[in-house]
Amino acid sequence: MILKIGASLDDLGRFEQPQVYQDGPQTSVDTYNESMTSKARGTSRNRHGRSIRRQIFGSFIRNQLNQPGSFEQVVSATCDYLRAAWPNELELLNWRVADAPLLGPDDSHVRRWAVRKNTMTIIIFRVPIERLGHHRRTDALHERMHIEEYVFAAAGELLGKDPWELVPERYR
Repeated sequence: MILKIGASLDDLGRFEQPQVYQDGPQTSVDTYNESMTSKARGTSRNRHGRSIRRQIFGSFIRNQLNQPGSFEQVVSATCDYLRAAWPNELELLNWRVADAPLLGPDDSHVRRWAVRKNTMTIIIFRVPIERLGHHRRTDALHERMHIEEYVFAAAGELLGKDPWELVPERYR
């Protein structure tokens, strides 16, 4: 009778209860076979001995990539700022974010915004602003300024003013 006292790989430092073998002395082949059992190596391996693959992106990166509200938040904050700066003219300002404008066969460029003067509405097109016009990758601040630029331009067109006239101290 042989007593074996040791730790399995699953226990990571915790000792097992002594096991008693009735078959005689234990050889190195028996030790190897024991270590290759599913208990020792876990059940999360495929037939090639590799573990199950994980996602490439962790939850933090995945959440950063899929933030549908961030574009709308910048547009909303900019419109609120413009309402506060021009309370009489932009009191009834409405805004909307759409994916992209409709393109006709004669269109030579992709619009970034549209204006509806009768309803005091500006429509900001998200995809052209995010995808077109960038020569390099930008950080969050530059991306915000890029979005704000088009909101100011749309509000300026709505009021019949140049964008830099809306907030003169910004462009000094």
